[in-house]
Amino acid sequence: MEAVTQASLLEAIAEALRDVPQDPEEGVTAHELADHFGCDVIHVRRRIGRLLKDGRAQCVRVRRPRIDGVVQKVPGYRIVG
Repeated sequence: MEAVTQASLLEAIAEALRDVPQDPEEGVTAHELADHFGCDVIHVRRRIGRLLKDGRAQCVRVRRPRIDGVVQKVPGYRIVG
């Protein structure tokens, strides 16, 4: 597996978020991104934080089922612009 640098992970996350529909309730969770990239969610959250700070992403509330089947709103992210 190819080594992932901080910069490449940041850009990969930004690219993945560009594919999210711009509906107010659409977004991707940090866990979904971590699963997609095969890395720890802590690394993804740090990169999302950078995107948020730079104004390149925004946090939205998305509906996801919990382990018990109850659907609740959790933080999701999408790219701005």
